[in-house]
Amino acid sequence: MTSARSKTNKDKKFQSKYWFENLPTGYTWSSLWYDYTICGNCGGIRKSRGNCPVCLEKLTMPQRFKLKSSDEIESEIISNSLMGAEGRYEDYIYLNMIEDEWERPESKFDKYANLSKDKRPAVKAIIVLVFWIYFETRIERLLEKAMADLPDSVRLNLFKRYQSISSRIDDLYKILFGKSTSYYLDLDRLGFQNVAELLNRIQDKRNEFMHGKPEAINDDLIEDIVSILKTEHESWIAVFNLRVAKTHKK
Repeated sequence: MTSARSKTNKDKKFQSKYWFENLPTGYTWSSLWYDYTICGNCGGIRKSRGNCPVCLEKLTMPQRFKLKSSDEIESEIISNSLMGAEGRYEDYIYLNMIEDEWERPESKFDKYANLSKDKRPAVKAIIVLVFWIYFETRIERLLEKAMADLPDSVRLNLFKRYQSISSRIDDLYKILFGKSTSYYLDLDRLGFQNVAELLNRIQDKRNEFMHGKPEAINDDLIEDIVSILKTEHESWIAVFNLRVAKTHKK
């Protein structure tokens, strides 16, 4: 993969301009989580301003307190903080790892010269593998939220029974949310058909990669992931809120 930034493809389904090119100076790709918080009323993911998309609750502005201090310090203003919407610190790490690999200059050791040309994976194939691990952790978080009221023994048993990502986004998804749905169908219904199509393709190519076809991960797949990363992030939040909303209405 020469320079992913300089590659052009007029037939792309996604925006030709990379989303991260519009980030403010100093922002990294993990800033996809910036300005999101957990709703204190329903547990959905919302922006720090405006109404919650799940329960429509308006966010109460942080209270400000003026503290009396010593003679040396006249006064101090503090305000309470909002909980970040990321599931755990690793959410930032995965995004930063993807960004670092995308930005990393290629070296002669990336060419896989020991493999025949028709068997070589893309130079930055690690982006696909890290992205998929990150995706799996978010699916687990979604399902954990859905099973929050179940006994631990039941929840752990379901996760043990449905260990693969395929079974979790389909079979276990149907058990929790209804027989007529799956994670990909939820994406379709919410208007993220392009994300569902790409995730399905990534899943297939990643499986091929794991079963003796390293060439399955190519430059086009990597560029599609990077191009749509922001939209994929927003699509996961939309599905998370859809399922939180279902629970909230009960």
